[in-house]
Amino acid sequence: MNLRKLAFTLMTFSFILIISGGVSSFVMGLKKDREVTFKRQDDVNNTFEVFSTNTTIFENVRDELYNKVLGTFYLDTMYEGDKATKEKLSNYEHLVDELKSNTEELDRLCTGMKYPDNVTNSRC
Repeated sequence: MNLRKLAFTLMTFSFILIISGGVSSFVMGLKKDREVTFKRQDDVNNTFEVFSTNTTIFENVRDELYNKVLGTFYLDTMYEGDKATKEKLSNYEHLVDELKSNTEELDRLCTGMKYPDNVTNSRC
């Protein structure tokens, strides 16, 4: 009889340890997932700030390019401003490449993700 009680006690104790190990593993997994989600959320917000700044710069350069350079660009004066025009178009192309890179980064961070913060979701 004493051996049965000892076996029952050991089995109950083992069962409790297994259950508590499973619960603690689950809780630790949730905590790690939460930390990863918040880190990724911060990455989205930081990337969006860079994207927003680059978009504003791009819009200003585009408006300046269209209004000041291409708006006064005539066939008979093309050679006079050729070097400056090429430089401004090269700068414009560089800004477009930066925006494309920022867009791809945001797309990578946002595709298929739903964040707990509504601001981050709206930025995606």
